[in-house]
Amino acid sequence: MASLEGRVICHDVRDANRKVAVEKGQVLDATAAAQLLTLPWEELHLLELEPGDIHEEPAGARLSQAAAGDGVVVKGYNGGQWSLAAAHRGLLQVRRDALAHVNTQEGMAIFTLYDLQPVEAGETAPRSRRSPSPSRS
Repeated sequence: MASLEGRVICHDVRDANRKVAVEKGQVLDATAAAQLLTLPWEELHLLELEPGDIHEEPAGARLSQAAAGDGVVVKGYNGGQWSLAAAHRGLLQVRRDALAHVNTQEGMAIFTLYDLQPVEAGETAPRSRRSPSPSRS
């Protein structure tokens, strides 16, 4: 059981009633590892983070904060992506070189509206996304 602690579960694991008992992306602590051993599963996929690896959520949070820029706010996290929204009505300005650089990195992507596209306050603008694999800091 100790060998499971600190590992990241790569998929939902359900109990006998098909309810999610251990969620995808969860870092296993002693309690979750013990619970995992009581569940009915045939195959289990885990990630072992290496020194310097960053878990999906904090990595995506960093990326979304860096991508936000002036006039853009981080709305929140849902399903592996962080939505960003226009803070006010205006024209969206995309830092094209920075966007291109991020999108060349393995496991990361930022999707955005067009440069100089009109946006309304609260409208979703760019969205940052982390893949399920860990990234290096």
